Amino acid sequence: MCVQGESAGGLAATTALFLNADKVSGTKTSISVALLRYPMIEHYVRDTTGMNEFVYMGETFSRREIEEQADKMQDAIAALEISGYLPTRVRSDAPQYMCASFLLSFLGRWKGSFQRQHEGAGVGDWLDNMDGLERAERSVDRVEHAYLPPVYMYHGKQDVNCKVEKTLEFERILREKYGGRYYYGTIRTRAVEGMGHGFDYELELEGNEFLSETYADIDRYW
Repeated sequence: MCVQGESAGGLAATTALFLNADKVSGTKTSISVALLRYPMIEHYVRDTTGMNEFVYMGETFSRREIEEQADKMQDAIAALEISGYLPTRVRSDAPQYMCASFLLSFLGRWKGSFQRQHEGAGVGDWLDNMDGLERAERSVDRVEHAYLPPVYMYHGKQDVNCKVEKTLEFERILREKYGGRYYYGTIRTRAVEGMGHGFDYELELEGNEFLSETYADIDRYW
């Protein structure tokens, strides 16, 4: 099995890897390898100091419009949670409604909206509201390291949404704290010059060294 995720999906994939390997509650599914594409490895908030208008997908929105849309989205999530259904957002195409990641990064509401609390959670429960960096730091003694797969990542150096430095920090934590599992050959981040966020949709393996090398790494295990 290969697990992969991009952007916020990279955070979801990271969370899944650690929860799967949990000593007590993990499913211990055999995962061969993981691919994280420009992952949102850390919760982030855009610096909007002094700004009242914002451009998203070529359209300009006021601060009030963004706040109103974010409030509506969070109200919908709350209603879904009360009804027992998993929160999702499938029909609000950008830019008319603005995507959830833009709204939540603008208002700093990542932890309350993108990270779900599990049933029976207590205040400060270790499973809730952690990003990838926090989870990697705190899970060293809580997971079976053998169930953590090799991890390969690539990230645009000019990414203004999710900083490449955070992905590199994630790699550093895994190397230092999970040294028996992560060493040269089982984890690597390729920082791609001149690229921002979500840059790989139209790329081909041929002519893109970072892509061909990354998939060659994955093919070794999957």
